[in-house]
Amino acid sequence: MAKPFEELLVVLDELTMVLKKTDVTATLSEKRVNASPEMVAVDGLRAYVEGNRTRAMEDWRSVRRRAFVRTCTKAFSCVAEAIAARASFGSTPS
Repeated sequence: MAKPFEELLVVLDELTMVLKKTDVTATLSEKRVNASPEMVAVDGLRAYVEGNRTRAMEDWRSVRRRAFVRTCTKAFSCVAEAIAARASFGSTPS
C-alpha cells in the first residue's frame, strides 16, 4: 500500500473517531446536525477509496435519503406554519 493511501485511511479513521466523541456530537446537535449521516458519509468515502464502489454508493444513497427526508420535514413544517398563520390572520378576535 502506498504511503499517501495509508495516510488517507488514517485521516478517515481519525475523522470517524472525532465524530463519535460525545462533546462533538453534542456540539453538532446544538447546531441541529446529526453526526450519524456524517459518519455514514465517511464510511462511504472509505469504501470508495478502497475500491468498494457498491458499498460507497449504498452509503451515499443512505446519506442523501436522510438529507431529503430532513429537508422535506422542515419544508412541511414551514408550510404548515404559514397556513396556520394565514388562517389566524383572517380570524376576528373574540
